[in-house]
Amino acid sequence: MLLDVTRFGFATRGKAEDYVDALLVRIDNTFEQVAPLLNPALRARMAKRLRTMLLRLA
Repeated sequence: MLLDVTRFGFATRGKAEDYVDALLVRIDNTFEQVAPLLNPALRARMAKRLRTMLLRLA
C-alpha cells in the first residue's frame, strides 16, 4: 500500500505512513480489549498471529 499511496487516496507517503501506524495501534488495542473474551488456547493463537502480522507491517 505504501508503494502507491495516491492510489489509496493519500496525498503523501508521510500521510499514508501515519495512517498505517495509527491503524496498527488500533488493531493492537482492540485485540487487548477482546482477548479476555477468548478461551486461553484461542487467545494465545490469535495473539501469536497478531504479533506476527504487526511485525511484518511495522
